[in-house]
Amino acid sequence: MESESYAEVPMLPSTDEDLGQGSIIFSEEQGIFRSESWESFYLDDVLIDSGFIKTDPDMLMTIWHSPECPLGPWVFDNLEKKYCDETTGPRSERRLLFDRINSAFLEIYQRFIDPCPWVKPATRQVGTKLQLHGVKDELHKLLASQEKRANEDISEMMLDWEMQWLDFGDNMNMIGKDIEKLLINDLITELVVMHYF
Repeated sequence: MESESYAEVPMLPSTDEDLGQGSIIFSEEQGIFRSESWESFYLDDVLIDSGFIKTDPDMLMTIWHSPECPLGPWVFDNLEKKYCDETTGPRSERRLLFDRINSAFLEIYQRFIDPCPWVKPATRQVGTKLQLHGVKDELHKLLASQEKRANEDISEMMLDWEMQWLDFGDNMNMIGKDIEKLLINDLITELVVMHYF
C-alpha cells in the first residue's frame, strides 16, 4: 500500500538554520535521491552554498550567475573541497550531478515564470507557486524523474540489443539452410556427373 512505497524521512541538512527542521516524504523509487545518499546531501549543500535556500522565490533570478546558468562555477569549486573523498565517487559524477541541478533550476524556474509578463497584471505567481511546492522538492522530483527515464532508456536499449541478437539467430539459421541446400545440390550434381561419365 502507500506505507510500503513511501517513507517519512527526516531531512538531514548541513545546518538546521539553513534548511529548517521537519521531514519530507520521498518515494522509494526516486533512485539516487534517497535521504541517506551523498547525492541528496550534495543537493542540500548546493542550495545552501548558492544562497537559493534563503532567497525569496520571487528574487531567485537576481542571485543567478547568468540567465542561462543559475549556479556559478564557484559553487562547484566550494563543494569539491567537501566532497572530494572516495565515498562520493569520481569528480566527473559530482560534476554531472552539479550540471543536472543547474539545468533543473533553469527548467523549474521557466515552468513557473510567465513568458509574457507585460500581457497580464503583475502577480506573485513565481514566488507563490515555488513556496507551495518548495525549490528543494521540485528539484528532487525533476532529478528523480530524469534518472528514472534514463534507467528506462538503458533498459530499452539493452532489450533492443538482445532482440537484435535474436534476429541475427534467425538470419544465421536461414543462411545455414541456404548453404545446406547449395551443398546438397553440388553433391547431387557431382554424383550424377561421376555416375554417367
